[in-house]
Amino acid sequence: MSKSGTNISVSQNFLHNEKLVDSLVAIAGITEKDTVYEIGPGYGIITHSLAKTGASVVAIELDRDLYKKLTEEFTNKKRVNVRHANALTYSYPKEEEIIFFSNIPFNITAEIMTKVLS
Repeated sequence: MSKSGTNISVSQNFLHNEKLVDSLVAIAGITEKDTVYEIGPGYGIITHSLAKTGASVVAIELDRDLYKKLTEEFTNKKRVNVRHANALTYSYPKEEEIIFFSNIPFNITAEIMTKVLS
């Protein structure tokens, strides 16, 4: 991973600007009544912003090291559930209305969109 927060091998950029993320989450209009699935939370910057809304957040992280870090970081957040899983094979609930929020790697964008929209 480069110093800029880019993992070139998977075409992934990590966000660093909390104000930008908070703005994006605010624009989405997420409330405490919502269930949000965050695909690839990385270092958790979006997860923190989503947690501030009071929504139920399911953060799906494939990278074991990031998963461990996130699990420790969100231990005391009752409405944040960090899962170690592959977002492409994860079984999303079909009966309830859910919101997807993510900064997904460029190289799997089409696959992720196909998965969550089908």
